[in-house]
Amino acid sequence: FWPAVCYCAHCQRRFAEEVGGELPRVIHWEDPRWVAFQRKREEWLAEFAAYMTSAVKRIKPQITVEHQASTYPLNWRFGVTAKLVPQNDFLQGDFYGDALQGSFVRKLFYNLSPHLPYGFETSSAVSLNNHTALKPIELLRAKAHACLADGGAFVFIDAIDPVGTLNPMVYERMGKVFAETQIYEPYLGGELCQDVAIYLSLESKFDPADNGKAVDDPQLSSKTPHIEAAVSACKALLDAHIPYGVVTRRNLKELSRHQILILPNLLMMDEEEAEAFRAYVRAGGIVYASGVTSLVTTDGVRHGDFLLGDLFGVTYLGETAEAFTYIAPAVGAEKLFPEHSSKYPLGLPNKQMIVRARPGTEILGWMVLPYTDPADPTRYASIHSNPPGLPTENPGVVLNHFGAGKALYVTTDLERYDTCHNTFIALIRNLAKPFSFEADAPKAVEVTVFKQEDKGRYLVSLINFQKELPNIPVEGIRLRLRMDGKDVKRVLILPAERELDYRQVQGYVEFTAPKLETFAMFAVEYI
Repeated sequence: FWPAVCYCAHCQRRFAEEVGGELPRVIHWEDPRWVAFQRKREEWLAEFAAYMTSAVKRIKPQITVEHQASTYPLNWRFGVTAKLVPQNDFLQGDFYGDALQGSFVRKLFYNLSPHLPYGFETSSAVSLNNHTALKPIELLRAKAHACLADGGAFVFIDAIDPVGTLNPMVYERMGKVFAETQIYEPYLGGELCQDVAIYLSLESKFDPADNGKAVDDPQLSSKTPHIEAAVSACKALLDAHIPYGVVTRRNLKELSRHQILILPNLLMMDEEEAEAFRAYVRAGGIVYASGVTSLVTTDGVRHGDFLLGDLFGVTYLGETAEAFTYIAPAVGAEKLFPEHSSKYPLGLPNKQMIVRARPGTEILGWMVLPYTDPADPTRYASIHSNPPGLPTENPGVVLNHFGAGKALYVTTDLERYDTCHNTFIALIRNLAKPFSFEADAPKAVEVTVFKQEDKGRYLVSLINFQKELPNIPVEGIRLRLRMDGKDVKRVLILPAERELDYRQVQGYVEFTAPKLETFAMFAVEYI
């Protein structure tokens, strides 16, 4: 990855030869020259990685090569996009965040890695700059089992002492963790159930608020609105126990695997992506899209209308001046806005796109503005908040049927905000057919399912990963797995392969998990 934006003589010369002129020093994501520089940084990085990979394989052809992959979800400065992927035999990166971050990046790696399993790393120490303080075994256990549940290979990082010795306590602790996970390894494999796919645009990892700022401006934004919207959508789906995955442009030919595709405020898009999304919906797929998705192309050109205006069923007119806005349910769509109404609409701490709905669409929500512009300190309706006061005739949520499928467009990235997750999930459920599984479980418990058709079974995993560890055990988790016409032979708890009671009703198998400490795995065998 690029540790900084480079302006050395070599980069200056290459840019002049390949694009022309001086390297731009002002950020602007709607300036084709600035964007051309960023595309070149991505291209040159992939070129360097290809050189290194080929050099190694010339000497040792059978060796596997991977380049640091923790930068894929990070911001534009690192220059990492899908162009880098082919230079890896598999993806592997180190991460230090919470259960949400881990779930998101593992789903990303599952679909992005050239070969499986991918590697998910973390340090055995509490941080990379603390040489002696170790993570609690409860945290290492939760991370290792969560990786197992997502079909990944867990890797721990240890800093060798400068004198060449190793801390034996690290290996005693990790030995205990691996002793617990390795007993499940014989059961792994199959295809991850991903009914809902979140699309991650690796060209959209920036904040348009930086437009016009110098590259070295110390006040550059730390936000990445598209990434934040994608990760927040992940959280909403996790909390609702909806099977999900994370996909990129490398998966454009495989979109039919997913029932719903989420396009969370994609800040850039190209014609290849746009046509793939159209083809997916035309063939019966469902798209949820928000914000500026398809308004700006990957060459930095802002268009007068959405590339996918035909798919969304809307025409772009502009955007609100107000940076805090509302969406009120349309008549008949009240159930999609839990706890909100025309009087008390859904509050959104962001601007909205102003659009006109095209003929034949269905409007499910309407834009409502506050009494006054929150940016104007001289006029206000309330001392602290900006209450809704101005209903408009502008759509906020539009449903459009397209070919055999349908698209739902929302005029802002409501999936980005926790306070809007109930509405986001209600919209998703309203679009969907029954999901592959359902779970009556706390939010701290994630469920994953792998289809193993060659073995005639589904592999079901439960990971209990609470914010405060050690975990409080969870009892009475009820699971429903859609069998798609298959007859259940038996349900086993692994690795003991002890049979569990179950019942098969209305196309589902239902069973209750025993008390869950951190991890449990089940096999649902069918005839």
